[in-house]
Amino acid sequence: MQLDQLTIYVLTALFTIIAGGVTLASGTREGVAGWRSFWGGGYVMLGIGMAVFDLPALDRAFRVSAGAILTLCGAVLVTQGVRLLAGRNPHSPRLVAALLAVSLVPLLSHDPAHRLQRIAYIDYTMMIADIWAAVTALRLARHERLRTAWMLGGTFVLTAVIGFGRGSLSGAVALGMSSHFDFINNIWMAMALAACWPMRGNLPTLVAAERAERALLRLATEDALTGALNRTGLNRLRARMTGCAGLILIDLDHFKTLNDRMGHAEGDRTLQLVAAAVREVGVPGSRFARLGGDEFLLVLPGRSLALTAQTADRVRAAVEEAVLTHRRSDSGRSGDLPPVTASIGVASGNVAGEGFDRLLAEADEALYRSKRAGRNQVSLVRDAA
Repeated sequence: MQLDQLTIYVLTALFTIIAGGVTLASGTREGVAGWRSFWGGGYVMLGIGMAVFDLPALDRAFRVSAGAILTLCGAVLVTQGVRLLAGRNPHSPRLVAALLAVSLVPLLSHDPAHRLQRIAYIDYTMMIADIWAAVTALRLARHERLRTAWMLGGTFVLTAVIGFGRGSLSGAVALGMSSHFDFINNIWMAMALAACWPMRGNLPTLVAAERAERALLRLATEDALTGALNRTGLNRLRARMTGCAGLILIDLDHFKTLNDRMGHAEGDRTLQLVAAAVREVGVPGSRFARLGGDEFLLVLPGRSLALTAQTADRVRAAVEEAVLTHRRSDSGRSGDLPPVTASIGVASGNVAGEGFDRLLAEADEALYRSKRAGRNQVSLVRDAA
């Protein structure tokens, strides 16, 4: 069986419709406003438009116009689906309808003499829609660091390039600048579109799956209140660490008194303030974990004991300042409470193997030396020597 251009385009249209239908079926719980509805509906229209475009039983001029109208409407829905997938609001329906109406006007003519001009117009319009979607997808990829979003944006860039090339060649033939139009009828062009469109149809689902996987990982490894690593997240970090690192173990002073007197809401707010203050002090590459209650750990890869101690003192000062600033803006409700400050223990050394546990025990010993010395202090376990 010979695989000609028409067969490839018909199969591409069929697979595009199937991809859109699958996306629509998977998004029934989202309602009509979800990204799957826009993307799936757009893809179904793209597939139908391509099928109409290639139906030999219809008048050639009519199927070019009808297929193009369906294809452009589908492309607009797809761009709106990409915006929703990226967490952005869709464009105003009135604006989209106005732009679509203007873009469709030149396609209402069925004059066979203007076939090449219509094809050029279709390709350029589709190119603009692809660029529009590509920019949104690539911004999503850069912002959320999603590999599948990079792939999605890349397919839109590829189809935009194909549209530009095909539109330019058809326009050149229409203007008499070239006598050949083989690029449009070339089997390789059909195969390029056959590869891009159906494959791209499933990429948004993969983007959503990758995003959901990361969300589940965050739920499993991060503390919901402070955004710091929890015990599971810290264990994952420990398994990957090698070489030297500095540990800053932080325990809040008088936090239980604050919790008992002011309630858990104020306690939670204080923990969030402390976490934000510690993050601002942390050096590049540092990782922050909540060990439980009011105890935190700041891990500084590659830091010596002296540099870790310097960072620890900045952490202590930042925590004290953050809490005092909050107290001053709190209308004096907690003015009679002892200040929440940070007692800190510092250790540094090799974290490979059992080294991390050993350093954590040393930091814990140093922390309790800070508590016994009057709180709101930084202590190094080696100071006892």
